[in-house]
Amino acid sequence: MELIDYFYMNALFSTAWLCTAAFLVAGLFAFMRYRQLDRYFMLPTSYALASLAAAVYLLSVAMIRLAYHFEQPNDALVYYRLALAAAPLCGFAYIFMHVLLLEGETWRWRRSLAILGGVSVLAAVLPWLPAPVGVLASPEMIIMDNAIRADYGPGALLYFPVPLLLVGYLTVTVLRGALRLGRYRPFWTIHCIALVILAATPMIDMLREAGIILFDSPVSWAGFALFHLSAAGVFATTYADLLERNEVHNREIRRLNNELIHDDLTRLHSRRYIDAMIHERLAARKGGDRGALLFIDLDDFKTVNDLHGHQAGDALLVSIARQIESALRQGDVAARWGGDEFLVFLPGTDQAAAMQVAERLGSAIREASVHAGGQDVRVTASVGYAPLTEDAVAAADLALFQAKSDGKDRAAGG
Repeated sequence: MELIDYFYMNALFSTAWLCTAAFLVAGLFAFMRYRQLDRYFMLPTSYALASLAAAVYLLSVAMIRLAYHFEQPNDALVYYRLALAAAPLCGFAYIFMHVLLLEGETWRWRRSLAILGGVSVLAAVLPWLPAPVGVLASPEMIIMDNAIRADYGPGALLYFPVPLLLVGYLTVTVLRGALRLGRYRPFWTIHCIALVILAATPMIDMLREAGIILFDSPVSWAGFALFHLSAAGVFATTYADLLERNEVHNREIRRLNNELIHDDLTRLHSRRYIDAMIHERLAARKGGDRGALLFIDLDDFKTVNDLHGHQAGDALLVSIARQIESALRQGDVAARWGGDEFLVFLPGTDQAAAMQVAERLGSAIREASVHAGGQDVRVTASVGYAPLTEDAVAAADLALFQAKSDGKDRAAGG
C-alpha cells in the first residue's frame, strides 16, 4: 500500500473511531439523565445517531479501499451499499439536531421534518433493493484509483438527489442558527465554514468519479469529519447553555412552589397546602384510618398589634410558629390558616392523643415571647379539636369557639 493510501486509511479510521466515541458518550448521556421524549433527550440522541451514521459511513469508505486492496469485490459492494445507506441517515440526524438547537422551531418544522425523514429512510433502503429497481443495476463494481465505477440502476435517479436535498436543507438550518450567533459566535463561524466544506467535498468526489477532477483519494470523508467536529462544538456549547437556562427556570419554579406551600411570614405550611393535603388524605384513606385537626387561635392578639405595633405582632407570630413546630410529633403538619389562626393536622391520632398534643401546644405557645415596650409580650391560645372528616375544619372551628366561650387558653372538642 502506498504512503498516501496509508495516511488516507489512518485518517478514515481515526475519524470513524472519534465519531463512534461521540455516539457512545452522547447516547449514554441521553439515556442516563432523561426518561421522556423531550428536547433535552432528543438533542443528545440525535447527535448520537448522527455520530453513529457518520462512523458507519467513514468505516465503509475505508473498508471499500481495503476490500479492493485484498481483491474482494463482493465485500467492497457490501461496504459501498452501507456507505450509501448511512449518508442520508447521517444528514437527516444532523438536520434534526440543528432544528432542535433552534429553540422553538421544532414543532413548526414538524411536517417538513417528517417528510424529510421518510425520504432519508427511503434513500437508505434503495441501495439494498435488488436490480433493476435498486441503486445498483448489477453487482459489478470496479474500483480504480480509489474511484468507484458502478452500474447504476433506476433507483439512482431517486437516491442521488436526496443528499443534495439534505445538504440544502442543512445549509438553511445552520444559517438560521448562525444568524443568531449570540455568545458562541466562534463556534458557529467555524461550523459554517465546515458546512461549506461538507457541501463541496461530495461534489468533488462525484466529479472525480466521472473523471473530470483527478485526486488520489476521495475527499468527502474529510467534509464529514470536519463538520462532525464543528457540530460537536456547537452542540456542546448550545446544549450547555440550554441546560443552564433550564436550571434557572427550574429554580424559579421551585421558588414559586415553595411560596405556594409555605407562609411568607412564619414559614409554616400555607393554607392552600394543608387544605389540599387534607382533601388528599380523605380521598386516599381506608376505613380504619384515623386523624385529627386542631384549630388554634391566639387569645387577644389584636391587643399586641394595637399596643406595640404590627412589627412586634409579626415577630411574635414567628416565635409562636417556631414553638408550634417544636411541640409537634414527627409526621404532624402545621400551617398558618390566616392572621393569628393556625391549623394542625395529626395523622393517625385519636381524640385522647390529639387533646394531649393540644395541651402541649398551648404550653409551648405561652412560652413564645417578643420584647416590646420594655417588656416581654406573650399571649395564650385556644384550641379546637375535631376528628378527620369531610367537615373537620368547620367542626374544629366550632370547637375553638367553645374553648373561647369557656374562658380561653384551653382546648375543647369531642
